[in-house]
This record gives sequence, C-alpha cells and structure tokens, in this order.
Amino acid sequence: MFCLLSMFLRDLYLQHAKEINPRDMRRNIFILFLLIAHLPVVGQKLNYPDTKIVSQTDVYHGVTVNDPYRWLEDDHSAETKNWVDAQNKVTFDYLTSLPEREKNKARLTKIWSFPRQSSPSYKNGNYYYYKNNGTQNQSVLYKRNGIKGKEEMILDPNFLSADGTTSITLFQISNDGKYAAYGISKGGSDWTEVKVIENASGRELAETIKWIKFSGISWQKDGFFYSRYDEPSGDAAFKGKNEFHKVYYHKAGTPQSSDNLIYADPENPLRNFGYSVSKDERFHYITGSQSSSGNSLTIKSAATDKSFKFSKAFKYSHSVIDNIGNSIFILTNENASRKKVVKFDFETGQQTVLIPEKEEVLLSLVRAGNNFVAHYMKDASSRLYVYDTEGKFNYEIKLPTYCTLSSVNGSDKDSLLFYSVVSFTFPETTYMHNLNSKATTVYFQPQIDFDANGYETKQVFYKSKDNTSITMFIVYKKSLI
Repeated sequence: MFCLLSMFLRDLYLQHAKEINPRDMRRNIFILFLLIAHLPVVGQKLNYPDTKIVSQTDVYHGVTVNDPYRWLEDDHSAETKNWVDAQNKVTFDYLTSLPEREKNKARLTKIWSFPRQSSPSYKNGNYYYYKNNGTQNQSVLYKRNGIKGKEEMILDPNFLSADGTTSITLFQISNDGKYAAYGISKGGSDWTEVKVIENASGRELAETIKWIKFSGISWQKDGFFYSRYDEPSGDAAFKGKNEFHKVYYHKAGTPQSSDNLIYADPENPLRNFGYSVSKDERFHYITGSQSSSGNSLTIKSAATDKSFKFSKAFKYSHSVIDNIGNSIFILTNENASRKKVVKFDFETGQQTVLIPEKEEVLLSLVRAGNNFVAHYMKDASSRLYVYDTEGKFNYEIKLPTYCTLSSVNGSDKDSLLFYSVVSFTFPETTYMHNLNSKATTVYFQPQIDFDANGYETKQVFYKSKDNTSITMFIVYKKSLI
C-alpha cells in the first residue's frame, strides 16, 4: 500500500509541479510525510457519500466530451454545498480519530505562526513593505521615511471585513507622491475594488472604482490607467464569462462614471489588456494576451501620436523593465527560450541585445541604482548577477545557500537592493545589498522555534537514461552523517 501511495503522490506532484510555489515546497513535503504517517490501516474502509452523475456532453472541435460532474462547478448552489459538507464530514471524522493529530497540530501552529515581513520597495524617499505578526489573516502595509525612519502603518485590511478575508491586492503611488491607489479583494475573489487616498494625510477620496480584474494600476499625472470589464448583471459576476476587457483612465477625485475609455478590442472578446506608463511618464506600454503565455506589445509616446508595434503576435512574451531616455529595456523570450534583454530605441525603432541568452534561465530583471540586477535560475537554485546599463557584467551577489528568491526590489533612485530568500531549512529572510559598497546585511530574519544550524543541504547530480544531468537536493540532520 505504501508503494502504491508513493507512486500516486509522485504522479500527482509531477502533474501539478508547475503550480507549486517554491517557498511552499518545504512545507508541502513535510505535510506529505505527516499524511503518510497517519494513513488508515490496511482494510479500514472510509464510507464516502455518493456523488451524483449527470448526462452532460459538450462538443469541442468535433469531439464529444463527457462531463458528468458539471453540476459541481456551481460552487454557490445548495447542492454543491451539501456535497462538500458530506465530504468534509468523512475527512474530519477520520482526522479527529488520529491520536497524534493534536500534538502535530500544536507543533506546526507554533513553528508556522512567526512574524513575517516583505522585501521593501522604494518610492520618493520612503520604503514600503508588508508585515504580519504570524497570526493575522492579512498582512498590514507600512512605510518608513528612509531606511531607519519611524515605522508608520498605512493600511490594515484585517479591519475591512469581520471575517478577515478582505486583502490588499494593489498599491501604487503617483509619480509625484501626491496620491496612492490601493485595491482590495473580498473573500478571495478575482474582482478588485480600488480606492484613492492622499498620500501625505491618508485621507480617503470619495470614489470607488469597481469591476476591475486582471489589472494593474499605472499613474499618469493626477490619474491612473486600469483594466476592467463591463458591470455584470445579476449573479453573472461569479458565473458569467469574462469578455471585452477594456482600459480606462481615472482622474483622482472624480466618480468612475467620468472615466475615459482608452482602449478596447470588440473583435476579440477574450483578450486581456494591460496599460502601463514609464516612470518618467514619457511612454505608454500596451500589452495584449489571449492565453497563459505570449503577448503583444505596443509602445506609444505620451506626448505625440508616434507608436511602435514591438510585437503583434502572441508567440513570445515581452516585459518592459525600464527606460533611460529613448532607450527602452525589454525582457523577452523571442528567439531565446531562456530569455534575454534587448534595448529598443524609440526614435529609430532599432533593437539590440543588451544581455544575451545564457545557459541559466533569466527569471526577472530590475533596475537598481545605475545597474540592472538579474535573477537567474541555475541548477534549480537562484543566482543574482549585477550588470551596468550597457549590459556589461559587473559581479555576482552571493546568496547564503541553495535557495529560491521570492522577491527582488530595487529603484534607479536608490543604491539599496532588497531581496528575499527561501531555503530548505529556514523561512523567508530579507537581505539588503548596497550597490555602492557591495556590502550585504540581513535586513529581516524571522525568529522561529527551530535550529536551522543543525541541518545541512547538499546538491548532487546524476544522469538520466538519456544522459541528461539531473540535480537533486539532500537535506539532512548533521548528526546523521
């Protein structure tokens, strides 16, 4: 039985590996061991409730597909709720019978309920970050004026709803620092509502911008661009198909009804659109997508009608990093499956390779001081490389161990780079790197009831049947070897 379960869990992991966040990997593995340890003994029978089978078929491209459990997709129906309640009863009747469950629950609660803090982001002399004391449902937004300034709370979403399920999904400050816009999600919904505050006083303006989904916020002067759908009718907000994504411009202090429609594509109802503005407000970037990968990119001048269609098709992914004058830097996988960085000259329309494709996979790029800092993945572990703005490699920022970077934050107006590291043996820890002195210090390290120094991680390689080099990490207690 154990062998069969191991094979099942392996296959299940392989099927869903792309969906697993690296920072959750260590926790997931530990939970897996707990589940195996508490398996029902051979012969024990769990009586699951019957699941109704319906006659439901659909025809896709001439192929008939049976879908006998379609009724379960309506997660707001009383029938689905009753089915979930019955399934949960079977599960928890069994779990509550395990003699070690409460002991394990108490230990996991203790070591997982630790204070957390995100990597700071710099804007107009302030550093913004999220904190959680370890027991809060939602993290709280704070700021400091200067790296050693007094901490000030900006938004605490835990008081926005009685059950604590309302979270902050967006927070963007206008380029002049006058306003800030924040988005909230209620009950885990993809729908976002946006409010505007005066950044200095914290006073909230009257307007609420609704029906936003799959959108960021990008400021231009005293307003911002965002993407939304038309207001759905009835209960279609949670059941209906999302069609006709549109870009609007909202001016702070005005009702949403006054917002200007900026971009729409009525001939392609299922495409999504993003609209962003360069930090110097000289350029507008319009992206379109119609699947989980690949996007179009159009670059426009904010002052004139001049524009370039950098990419019309959806075969490759393009992400604008920053601009220096008329030079626009773009991260792309076009003819570079591991990604590269190109410099696009808006005046001439010419592009050159700034950072060519490497053997490692380029995951992200940020502007920091007068540098670009690249996050690569090499042999299943993160690397940080510093380049100048002409694409010349300067140096590598040494990371503390085999790890995954969960965030890298920098600004061209600041010499400090912040990055958060997750390893196999310690939780998310944030480091601060001075790009002038090249000195690295620990900025925030959680205090937990676990001694990571007693454990070691080693990386080994082996050859697969087709002679491909496969990497594996071995984590063990030092006293074992």
